[in-house]
Amino acid sequence: WKYEIVNTYPHNTKYFTQGFYFKDGFVFEGTGLRNETYLAKYKLGSTTAEQEYKVVADIFGEGITDLNGIIYQLSWQDRVGFKYDQNFKLIEQFNMPGEIIEGWGITSVGNDLAISEGSQRIHFFDDKLKHKKTIQAVDNQNIYLKLNELEYKDDLIYANIYETGNVVAIDPN
Repeated sequence: WKYEIVNTYPHNTKYFTQGFYFKDGFVFEGTGLRNETYLAKYKLGSTTAEQEYKVVADIFGEGITDLNGIIYQLSWQDRVGFKYDQNFKLIEQFNMPGEIIEGWGITSVGNDLAISEGSQRIHFFDDKLKHKKTIQAVDNQNIYLKLNELEYKDDLIYANIYETGNVVAIDPN
């Protein structure tokens, strides 16, 4: 694939980015590090959050996504996740489904959540976190381990492979 960098934007160095998405002119960012897990919202190009929520517990935050107006945020090894409304009001803290070893990346695919766990697997759940299916990122030569942040666009899931600089496109079917 070829690509072109069309612009760069500043970033608040307070945030150790674990996941983000762009919606309605805003960047929604989930961050991680022990005692430094945030959910933030800011205009693209700004380094000042217009909204910010700090997870009070000693949690290492990971990926985030929006599904049907609910923001989902994962934790890494803490086996919990969070649901927020669009104003960052905490709706629910939930236990990670048993299929998830560690929370890494999350995206929405239609009405489902797709979650990576640092392996080659992506697990699909409904909005109540009921397991629907699991796929693997493999081709005829490779198993793609360490799938990290996930994004869904044009019928493909894109995942960066942690510590490599590579991105893979995965057919969710």
